[in-house]
Parts: sequence; structure tokens; C-alpha cells
Amino acid sequence: TQIVTGANGYEGMGESTLALDSDCVIIWVDADNEKAGNDMGTVSAFDSVTGLKNAALVVEKDGSDWVIVAIFAETSNEVNILTGGDTAATQGKTVDSVAAKVTLVAGTQNVDAALRNAEKVTSGKLYQDGVEQFDVTALLANATSKSAKIIEFTIPNAKAGDKVKVDQNADQVLDGDKLQLIVGAYSAQATATVTITHTPVDNNGTDGTPVTYTVEYTRWQDQ
Repeated sequence: TQIVTGANGYEGMGESTLALDSDCVIIWVDADNEKAGNDMGTVSAFDSVTGLKNAALVVEKDGSDWVIVAIFAETSNEVNILTGGDTAATQGKTVDSVAAKVTLVAGTQNVDAALRNAEKVTSGKLYQDGVEQFDVTALLANATSKSAKIIEFTIPNAKAGDKVKVDQNADQVLDGDKLQLIVGAYSAQATATVTITHTPVDNNGTDGTPVTYTVEYTRWQDQ
């Protein structure tokens, strides 16, 4: 089940109901300290405040139905049972909830103010409309940066099917008028510049006149 941010805190998507096997066992796990957990008697309900995944299920096919034969239950309430460091600080957040929102304008545009107020992310995966957009843990795994921020650009007059290019990278096909970029922190502050080129595409698949936007921001320092 995917965890997302809902009106009442963290909640699951893709929920389903399975029966317990008559011989189902519970294995208690302290994932935070990487050891066996204390017997809690019963598995706690999902906590909508922390958003931490507190159980992993082992299922088997019983005839035409799937049944739960074992439950691994997390006891520390500090980390997700399977991913450990994928903590509530990132887990369950959507791209929309953490991103700096910027509408592109002609010329050179400084986005420091928006980026300053964006939420830093350090681990986990970020989703939008139920679809994974950024695996922050993987993106930062081999980077010198320990944190990142997301900028969501609204491109004027853009629509699904248009093309967009960031700097000299390959064209991407838009699914709307939004472009999301993840940018990492750096050990020393400096100004970075990004060029975004939007090419409209008509109903016949013919490219229109490209429009180029220049965005600059100050790289922040990891804390």
C-alpha cells in the first residue's frame, strides 16, 4: 500500500482486505535498532500522524484466495519496517506538498525566495497523483549533497504534448503545463543558472516557435 498525505494526515492508497491463515504468526521487529522487538501483544494500527509503515505481510495462495501467513510488526515506531531510514520526514509527502512553486516569466528570473521556503528532502520517495516522481534516496546516494529541494515550474501557454528541454538535455514531452526539477544542496553557496526551452506542438505534431526562459537561484548549504 502506498502512503500519501490526505485531509486527515497520512493514509494508504490501494488498500485491500485479506483473511488471516489459521496458523498465522507475528514476528516482532525493532527496525530502528536492527534487532528483534518486544512482544507487543497486538499489532498497532497504522499511525496517520507519523505515516510510518509498521507492518509487512507474508501471503500465500489458498485455493483461489490469498491469505496472510505471517506478519512482521515494527515496534520502535521510529522508522518504516522495510526501509528504515525512509522516515516520516519524507515518507508519504507528495511532490506538490514540498515543492517551490514558480510561474516562468520572460527574461532572467531569480527564484531564491520560492526556493528558500521549499521543504528540504533527504530520503524516501515522492509521489504525485499516486505515481512515483522522485526517489530521493537513490538520487542522493552517490551525490555529495545530503539534501535536495523540488522546484515546480508552471510554463505559460504549455499543454500536454508540448516539448520542454532543460539546458542541453534531451527534449521531454509534457503531460500538462508543469515541469518539476530536483536540485541538490552544495557545500558552498553559489549562483546556478538553468535554461528552460518550451516548444509548442500543434495537433498535427508540428513544432511551433520555441520560447526560452532563464532561471537563476542561489545554491544553499547543507546543514
